[in-house]
Formats: sequence, structure tokens, C-alpha cells
Amino acid sequence: MCMKRPTDPLQVLAPELVGEIFYLRLLDSIYPYTNNSYSQLPVLLSLVSKSWRDFVYASPFLWAHIITDTSQGSVASLHALRKRLERSQSAPLFLDVDVGEQPDRDALGVLFAERSRFRQLTLRVIDLSWWDRISMEGFTELKKLTLHTGTQVPTHVNKLSTIFSSAPSLCSVNWHSTGELGPVGVQGHQLRFLDLTVFRIPVTHVLEVLVVCPNLLDAAIRFQDAHGYIPMPFRGRILLPELRSLILHGTRHLTCILRGVQAPLLSRLEIHWHDSTGREFGLEALQSLLAYSPHLEDIVLRDFLITEDGLFSIITTTNKHLLRLTVAAAPGQTKLITQRTFDVLTRQEQGNYTLPLLEELEFRGGLDVPDKVLLRMIESRTSLPDGMGFRSHARTLKSICLDDCKPMAEASIFRVESICRKRGLKAKGTFISRNQVSASTVATGVRTFATVTGISSGSVNEFLGIPFAQSPTGNLRFQLPQALLPYNASFSAITYGPACPQQAIRFLIMSGLPAETLDYLTKTIYSVVTPSAEDCLTLNVVALAGATPDSKIPIVAWIYGDGFEAGGTSQYDGSIIVEKAISLGVPAIYVSMNYRLNAFGFLASQEVEDAGVGNLGLQDQRLALYWVQKYIGAFGGDPTEVTIWGESSGAISVALQTVTNGGDPDGLFRAAFIQIGSPIPVGDITHGQRYYDASGWDWLSCCVQYAAVSAGPVRDVARCGESVPERIFVSAWMPRVDGVFLTDDPQYLVQQGSVADVPFVTGNCDVEGTLFSFSTLNITTDAQLEEYLRTYWLPDAPLTTKQELMEYYPADITQGSPFDTDTLNALTPRFKRIAAFQGDAVFQAPRRFFLQNRSGKQPLDICKRLKAVPFLGSFHGSDILNVYGGHDMASYLVRFVSNLDIGRNTQLRSRTCWNFSMG
Repeated sequence: MCMKRPTDPLQVLAPELVGEIFYLRLLDSIYPYTNNSYSQLPVLLSLVSKSWRDFVYASPFLWAHIITDTSQGSVASLHALRKRLERSQSAPLFLDVDVGEQPDRDALGVLFAERSRFRQLTLRVIDLSWWDRISMEGFTELKKLTLHTGTQVPTHVNKLSTIFSSAPSLCSVNWHSTGELGPVGVQGHQLRFLDLTVFRIPVTHVLEVLVVCPNLLDAAIRFQDAHGYIPMPFRGRILLPELRSLILHGTRHLTCILRGVQAPLLSRLEIHWHDSTGREFGLEALQSLLAYSPHLEDIVLRDFLITEDGLFSIITTTNKHLLRLTVAAAPGQTKLITQRTFDVLTRQEQGNYTLPLLEELEFRGGLDVPDKVLLRMIESRTSLPDGMGFRSHARTLKSICLDDCKPMAEASIFRVESICRKRGLKAKGTFISRNQVSASTVATGVRTFATVTGISSGSVNEFLGIPFAQSPTGNLRFQLPQALLPYNASFSAITYGPACPQQAIRFLIMSGLPAETLDYLTKTIYSVVTPSAEDCLTLNVVALAGATPDSKIPIVAWIYGDGFEAGGTSQYDGSIIVEKAISLGVPAIYVSMNYRLNAFGFLASQEVEDAGVGNLGLQDQRLALYWVQKYIGAFGGDPTEVTIWGESSGAISVALQTVTNGGDPDGLFRAAFIQIGSPIPVGDITHGQRYYDASGWDWLSCCVQYAAVSAGPVRDVARCGESVPERIFVSAWMPRVDGVFLTDDPQYLVQQGSVADVPFVTGNCDVEGTLFSFSTLNITTDAQLEEYLRTYWLPDAPLTTKQELMEYYPADITQGSPFDTDTLNALTPRFKRIAAFQGDAVFQAPRRFFLQNRSGKQPLDICKRLKAVPFLGSFHGSDILNVYGGHDMASYLVRFVSNLDIGRNTQLRSRTCWNFSMG
């Protein structure tokens, strides 16, 4: 049977692709010291065309691996070698040559005759007897030389010196030899990269090489003979003004290098200590080097430190430029790293902390640190504290690896995973390893024939990603949520369910925001949501360990915000709330729910009204609250003591849950904690017709057209949603009067008393409008401002009304928002004026309207945390940092959930920052 030759690749592949993908390693037979047989090059190339073979041989990426060892019976044919070199024409050669005990000298002569083409040469030598017959001059193109000789092979100093002296382009040397180091120093001034591995060579010889190589950028020095160390007196430091990286392996030899080198620009230092002797001298020498290296960014210490005092001295005295720190304990070493180290690494609120630029931390072995101490350090260094977020030198931790140590408790692991999701931290190592099927895993009955398995540790049990409705996909897309069929099997609830497909919030166009302010926002408020999917209707329960159906613990049900367009439950760590409640003696259970967002949850048009499928996101929330009533008792909760809680659009959702159903809560909740949001004027659902039509897609028919669930249609919905125009606060996707969930404008319902008669807390940040005003920086005159108000805010109002309104928001920038900042923070002449108006119009005024119609009580406290944030002040959403940080707002919340009293007399601090009212 004849095999057909494949198509010539040169005729198929793009030239630029062909030129980049081939970096060849040409093997002639069996690689020495292994039993692996590799296909020979002629066999491989026989399957392709001659033009292809010629191209391969002439490739500038050619890497030839030549084996010349008669004792192995694998000598390459001299003719084949010549043919290969001829076909490669004048292409540079990157050679990896192994010379055995009985080399083919003729083949080596043919090969080295092409030395003027050598670009890189790796030479592994067992027998040097052939050197006398081969000229070692004329390595004119050689840039990198790697030489490995056996431990018993004497180095031919003169021959090697000839290579160095005839290689004017040589800049990188890797020397692995027992012989003299003299040749390395020939033209040493041109070397930029030096890697030395030496046997039985005095450390003084290594220092002599460094003296004649003053322009090194990177140096690696490895001593393989620990017993050959001879102490030497200090003779002054060798200046290496360009050295950036220094890697050292060995034992007491290293003290001489550390004491003998001065590298003012050194940025990376790596030390590997090979035995347990002499480490105390090594630490002293290291500290002396650090004093001369003020720009270190990366320190790696393996098997080097004896006690924690050594580590403590390094991290407290090293320069402030350090970005990465790696410490590995010696085998069997315990308690090298304890709470003391983590306490000093923990960022303090006052701004006093060690290593302010630290981004990557790796500790391996020797750890003995309580979970709470470790968590405190991670949390402090992954968020910028008050007053520190806008100093240009402040950084947050991006990566942590703690390995070869015992795992944390499950609750602590979950907390770390939550931080990773919300703040972009990368964490790895045994400290976060878990065994999902372990004695700590608990099971809670939802029905007599169903079990939910969650994560249990310490005082908290967490059950994540529990479905509360049928999947809103296929024929159920754009339909009212359907109650879940009875649970009939056990399932695992140890990971969050996906969020609804996300849409970018376009009002956050912060083109005028300083980089440090934007960095603060992205790392604290706006973070990456867990992977999204249309099948998103799940909830999470964080309960108390040991709770039973007889515990009757109050529940707080969290509804997240993000403009009805984005967000998800995985952004918020409910265990913080539960643990805060436990610490205050007012235990609570935390429930959070996903709901449909953007086009998936808030379509608006005449078609939507006719189909009775408006406000699907709010309907999802309602169904989740019914699930709580039905099942929360199995987790130890009291369904008669549910407080619904939300922030921003989540708070608006809470407010709208109080006005639906004629104001009848239907037993779903007994109180509301409305954090920055109120019943807002939303308009009729037909006002969204222009958005429904803008995409040119028949939205409601898509659930029939794409009855089968697939990723493609989901992307189509999201893409169409993204294409709909949006204007600052005027979102395309928001609640509207649909005749079902909202029978009239929410504010009118409040006026008519059609609102749940339950206790509530509501409030706002001091400065609500700044975050939303960066998209109006092009408005710089009064005329432009009037046009903006007429177009987007008051299209039907008389001119006199607009003028009268503007009198309450004078052009004087000292009266604008952020308030009480005099002339500061005025990005444009109208920025602070617009920010003041928009904050009042969307947040402050609706809250006051709500209070006036429900309680008539005035604000209890005016609070202004984070007021110093440039251009933003105490901005919209900043309160979330306090609550989910477990601070005073969390205390107010859990006390209200427990006994309908925020406990302000015991916890209020004059420096905190929100405008609270109770009704």
C-alpha cells in the first residue's frame, strides 16, 4: 500500500506563520544517558517536499542537536552532516553538541569549520583529546556559550581562552566546570549574563571573575562542594553598577559573595542554602548587602533562615521598593513564620505598615499562624484603608502562596476564595486545600427526602448555589419565574451559582478620574463577578453551626445592587455578617439571591405589558423570599423574622418589594433595611419601547425561536442588550409600572399608603452624585447645563421651573458636591453643581419623600467617612465597604435584624458617615 505524500506545508501556511512556528531540535539517534529513542531527521523530512526540507534546513530558527560518540554506536554519518550544513546555507546555527568518550573527530572538524555561523553553542564534553586538531578561533557571531565538562575533565584553558578572545559578540556565558575560570575573564567587560557552576574552586577565583565583568546585568553562581570552603578576609566590595539580578546557590561560600559585592541597582536576589551549617553568617552577610541595594524588588530565600528573627529583620529593614517576597523553610523546620511576621505585614489603618509596595508573597513550610491572623493580613493588604487609597506609593496584594502547611478551616478558606473573586487576589498552596468529603462537612435537610451539603467550619455553615426556581432558559426565558419542583435528591452546595449575564454599566465613564482614584474604585467597589449564565436563579444561606429547626434565628435577606444591569451574590461574603452578629450576641442567618438583570430581567415595551412579563428581576426576588418562608426553618431560621436588605439598585428593589401587592408583604418580611435607595419614579413600561425596538430583535419570540438552551442565543441576548442606547441615570433596563408587580408609580403608591407597614431603616451617603457625573464633563457653561436638564431630566417643565430649580444649585463651586471642600474637586466649572443636583434628584430627594410620607422623622445622624476621596467624597456605594468589612454599619444592621433597633447609642462613632433615618 502506497501512502500519499501530504500537501506541501509551504503552500498551505502563511509565510509569516511558517517563519515563526519552527524551532527545531534535530536528533541523530539516541539521546545519551537515556533510553528514549527519537525519530531521525531524515525520516521526518522524507514525508514532505524538497522545498520544505530546504526551508527547514535554512530556517533561522534551526537548532541542531549533534551527538558524536562512537562508544554509543550512534555516530552520525559524515556525509549526512555535511549535507545538512550545506543545505542550511548561511543561516545562523544554534548548536547543542554532546561529545562522548570516543568522538568522531572528522565530524567535529566539519561542524566546527562552520564556527563563524555559530550564534549559540552548548558544548557538553567528556573527552577533550580532540581539541588539539580543531581551530577555536573565529566565533565572530557567537552570542551565547554554554560549557559543561565532567567533574574529572581538566579544562584546556588556552583553547577556551581562544574562544572567548575570538567572540566579540559574546554576551552570555554558562560555565559548568571544574577547571580554571580564567577564560571567562577574557573580554569580560562585554559579558552581560553570567551563570557559573563550579567544583572545588576557591571562592576568591569567582570574585576575580566578577572583578573583570563589571557590566553584568544578571549573575548566577552555584558552589557544588560545600566542604571546599576556606574563610577569606574582607577586602572591600566589588562594584557591579549594572547588576539587576543575583542568584546564589551554596553554603558558606555565599557569605563571601554577599560581603564582596556592591550592586546599587540590584532588583532581584535569590539565595539557596544547601545545608544547615553557617547560616548565621549568611544572614549577617545578607544584611550587609541589603544596605548597599536600595532598589530590591524581589527577594527569594530558600533553606536560608534559622529563626523568625532573621525574617523579621529583613522585612522591617529592607527598602520600601520590595514587590515580591519568597521564603522557604528548611526541611523539618517549624515555627519559622508565626503570628509575629503576619502582624507586621498587616496594613494598619493609620497608614503605618511594612513593605507598602508588596504585591506577591510566598511562604513554604515552617508556618504556624492562626487563621484569623492570616485573614486579617490578607484583607488589610487587598484593600486600601481610609486615608491611604490615594497615595501613589500604595499597592495591594495580588498573589499569595502558603504551601507545605496545614489547611485553614473551611470557613477561612471560603473567605479567602471570596476575597480572590472580589479583589482579584491569586491564592494557592496547601493553606487553601480542602477535602470536600470530610468530617467537617454538614448536611441539612430541606425535605425529608433531600439533603443539602454545604461547607462547615467553626461557628458558620455555608450553603451556596441552591436553586430556588426552575431554570429561566429555553421556553422559560422572558417568562415569570416558576417555582422549583420538589427537591428529590441530595446535592452539593459548596460553590456559588453563576450570576446573570452581565452588562457593562455605561454611566461609569470616569475619563476624568485620577488614576489612583480609579484604582481604588476597581479594587474595592467594582470587582469581577463569578462566571455568568442564563441559568442563574440560585441563592445562598449562611447559617450558624449547630443550628436546628428549633433555633428560630432571625434572617437578613440581601439583594445586591449594580444598576439592575450587573452584579452577583459571589461579590459579597455573608459570613462576615453572620460572624458579626454572633460576636454581638444577636445571631442572624444570611440569605442572598441572584436575579435576572438587564434585558433578561427588565424588558419594557407594549409587548411585554401585553404578555404580563415585566419586572422579571423583581419577580425573581419575590420568589426567592417565598423559598425562604418554605425552607429556611431547616437551616435554623425563623421565617417570621425576615429583614430584607439591599444597597443602591438593591435598596430600590427592597423599597419596591414594600409597595407591590397593594403593600401587603404576604408574610415574606417583617422589616426592611434600605441602604441608599427608595421608591423612585419609574414611569410606565411602555416608556421602554424605544429600547425594545432599538435592537431590531423580536425579544419575546426568541424564547420560542431558541427553545433549546445553548450558549449562542444567550450571547445574542446580551449583545442586543449592550447595543441599546443608555443615558447616564436613564437606564434602558430598570423597573417600570407593568400593571402586575407595580400597579402604579411607586411614589404615588407611597402617597396612597399602599406600602408595607413594617419598620425600616433608610439612608444615603453624604455625596451621591459625583460618581455619576463623570459622563457630563463636557458641560461647562450655563447654556449647556440648561440643555442637559431639558433633554434628560425635565423635558416638560416650564423654563421658569428649571430656572427656579437651578437657584437651589448655585454656580458657586464652593457650594457643590463633594460638599464642604471649598474650591477643590472642581473637574469642570459645572461638575460640582451637576453632582449636587443629580445626587439629590436620584437618591436624597426620593429618600426624603419616602420618609415624609411614612414617618415624618428627621435624619438621626449625618456621617461622612471617606469624605477626603478626591473628586468623589463620601461617594455612592462607599458604605458597602463598611458593612462587608464588619465595621459599625454591620453592627447597626444585625441589631436591627435581631430586635428592630440599630443600637446607635452603643455603637455610633462621630467619624462614621451615613445619613440615617428610621421609620
